[in-house]
Amino acid sequence: MATMPAATSSGMATTRPRISAQSSRIVKNIFDERSPTYMQQNRGIGGIEASMTEPRMYGLGIKGTF
Repeated sequence: MATMPAATSSGMATTRPRISAQSSRIVKNIFDERSPTYMQQNRGIGGIEASMTEPRMYGLGIKGTF
């Protein structure tokens, strides 16, 4: 049993208010699409098992140099 390849959208924005400071914001899986990336028949559990895409994740980064 095969599935279509999964495509998720991610984004990153970086700002540099000063030369010595940098901040960034990251979003993975912007549209929060939950779909199987791989499915296979499992005789041990008597059904189908699948790997799913990761849920939406947010991140914030701050970097400074002296």
